[in-house]
Amino acid sequence: MDWDWLKPRIVMGVAVRLAFIVGVIAAAWSFVGMHWKYRHAYDSSYRIEATLQCAKRFTEEELAKHKNPFGLVDLGKTYCGPRAFLASMEEIRGADIESIDDKVRYGDYVSESDQGGRSLSRDLMRVGKRTA
Repeated sequence: MDWDWLKPRIVMGVAVRLAFIVGVIAAAWSFVGMHWKYRHAYDSSYRIEATLQCAKRFTEEELAKHKNPFGLVDLGKTYCGPRAFLASMEEIRGADIESIDDKVRYGDYVSESDQGGRSLSRDLMRVGKRTA
Protein backbone atom coordinates (compact mmCIF):
# COMPACT_ATOMS: atom_id res chain seq x y z
CA MET A 1 0.00 0.00 0.00
CA ASP A 2 1.24 3.46 -0.91
CA TRP A 3 1.32 5.91 2.04
CA ASP A 4 2.67 8.90 0.12
CA TRP A 5 -0.60 10.78 0.50
CA LEU A 6 0.05 10.99 4.26
CA LYS A 7 3.14 13.16 3.86
CA PRO A 8 2.74 16.45 5.79
CA ARG A 9 3.13 18.64 2.71
CA ILE A 10 0.34 16.87 0.84
CA VAL A 11 -1.98 16.78 3.87
CA MET A 12 -1.44 20.50 4.49
CA GLY A 13 -2.07 21.33 0.83
CA VAL A 14 -5.35 19.43 0.87
CA ALA A 15 -6.35 21.03 4.20
CA VAL A 16 -5.63 24.55 2.88
CA ARG A 17 -7.61 23.94 -0.31
CA LEU A 18 -10.50 22.49 1.66
CA ALA A 19 -10.48 25.43 4.10
CA PHE A 20 -10.48 27.86 1.17
CA ILE A 21 -13.45 26.14 -0.46
CA VAL A 22 -15.39 26.08 2.83
CA GLY A 23 -14.61 29.78 3.34
CA VAL A 24 -15.87 30.71 -0.11
CA ILE A 25 -19.08 28.72 0.43
CA ALA A 26 -19.62 30.35 3.84
CA ALA A 27 -19.06 33.84 2.41
CA ALA A 28 -21.48 33.18 -0.45
CA TRP A 29 -24.09 31.79 1.96
CA SER A 30 -23.72 34.84 4.20
CA PHE A 31 -24.02 37.26 1.28
CA VAL A 32 -27.13 35.54 -0.06
CA GLY A 33 -28.72 35.67 3.41
CA MET A 34 -28.00 39.39 3.73
CA HIS A 35 -29.30 40.02 0.22
CA TRP A 36 -32.59 38.28 1.03
CA LYS A 37 -32.95 40.36 4.20
CA TYR A 38 -32.62 43.47 2.04
CA ARG A 39 -35.15 42.16 -0.49
CA HIS A 40 -37.63 41.38 2.28
CA ALA A 41 -37.24 44.86 3.79
CA TYR A 42 -37.54 46.51 0.36
CA ASP A 43 -40.62 44.51 -0.63
CA SER A 44 -42.28 45.20 2.71
CA SER A 45 -41.61 48.94 2.41
CA TYR A 46 -42.87 48.91 -1.16
CA ARG A 47 -46.15 47.22 -0.16
CA ILE A 48 -46.68 49.76 2.62
CA GLU A 49 -45.95 52.73 0.36
CA ALA A 50 -48.14 51.32 -2.45
CA THR A 51 -51.03 50.89 0.00
CA LEU A 52 -50.59 54.45 1.25
CA GLN A 53 -50.36 55.73 -2.36
CA CYS A 54 -53.65 53.99 -3.12
CA ALA A 55 -55.30 55.71 -0.16
CA LYS A 56 -53.90 59.04 -1.35
CA ARG A 57 -56.33 58.92 -4.30
CA PHE A 58 -59.33 59.18 -1.97
CA THR A 59 -60.61 62.46 -0.62
CA GLU A 60 -60.39 63.14 3.10
CA GLU A 61 -64.18 62.89 3.39
CA GLU A 62 -64.16 59.40 1.87
CA LEU A 63 -61.33 58.31 4.19
CA ALA A 64 -63.11 59.81 7.21
CA LYS A 65 -65.84 57.18 6.78
CA HIS A 66 -63.30 54.48 7.60
CA LYS A 67 -61.68 56.09 10.66
CA ASN A 68 -61.59 54.23 13.94
CA PRO A 69 -62.13 55.91 17.36
CA PHE A 70 -58.40 56.71 17.52
CA GLY A 71 -58.40 58.69 14.27
CA LEU A 72 -56.63 56.04 12.18
CA VAL A 73 -57.98 55.09 8.77
CA ASP A 74 -58.55 51.38 8.06
CA LEU A 75 -57.22 51.07 4.51
CA GLY A 76 -58.45 47.49 4.25
CA LYS A 77 -62.00 48.87 4.07
CA THR A 78 -61.02 51.09 1.13
CA TYR A 79 -59.77 48.00 -0.76
CA CYS A 80 -56.25 49.44 -0.87
CA GLY A 81 -54.86 46.59 1.22
CA PRO A 82 -55.55 42.86 1.49
CA ARG A 83 -56.40 43.10 5.19
CA ALA A 84 -56.82 45.66 7.96
CA PHE A 85 -54.13 48.32 7.62
CA LEU A 86 -54.26 51.32 9.93
CA ALA A 87 -52.65 54.59 8.91
CA SER A 88 -52.87 58.20 10.00
CA MET A 89 -53.73 61.00 7.61
CA GLU A 90 -50.14 62.30 7.89
CA GLU A 91 -48.79 58.93 6.73
CA ILE A 92 -51.20 58.90 3.81
CA ARG A 93 -50.30 62.45 2.77
CA GLY A 94 -46.58 61.70 3.07
CA ALA A 95 -46.65 58.51 0.98
CA ASP A 96 -44.01 58.50 -1.72
CA ILE A 97 -43.00 55.35 -3.57
CA GLU A 98 -39.96 57.10 -5.06
CA SER A 99 -38.43 57.51 -1.59
CA ILE A 100 -38.16 53.77 -0.86
CA ASP A 101 -34.56 53.68 -2.11
CA ASP A 102 -33.69 56.35 0.47
CA LYS A 103 -35.45 54.49 3.28
CA VAL A 104 -34.12 51.00 2.55
CA ARG A 105 -30.48 51.14 1.52
CA TYR A 106 -28.72 48.09 0.14
CA GLY A 107 -25.48 48.80 1.99
CA ASP A 108 -27.26 48.77 5.35
CA TYR A 109 -28.15 45.11 4.87
CA VAL A 110 -25.23 43.72 2.87
CA SER A 111 -22.39 45.25 4.89
CA GLU A 112 -23.64 43.90 8.23
CA SER A 113 -22.92 40.51 9.67
CA ASP A 114 -25.41 38.62 11.76
CA GLN A 115 -23.05 38.34 14.70
CA GLY A 116 -23.45 41.27 17.04
CA GLY A 117 -24.11 43.81 14.30
CA ARG A 118 -20.41 44.20 13.50
CA SER A 119 -19.47 45.20 10.00
CA LEU A 120 -18.06 42.39 7.88
CA SER A 121 -15.82 44.79 5.94
CA ARG A 122 -14.38 46.16 9.20
CA ASP A 123 -13.58 42.61 10.35
CA LEU A 124 -11.87 41.84 7.03
CA MET A 125 -9.77 45.02 7.26
CA ARG A 126 -8.73 44.06 10.80
CA VAL A 127 -7.62 40.60 9.59
CA GLY A 128 -5.74 42.20 6.68
CA LYS A 129 -3.79 44.46 9.07
CA ARG A 130 -2.88 41.50 11.26
CA THR A 131 -1.42 39.49 8.35
CA ALA A 132 0.48 42.41 6.79
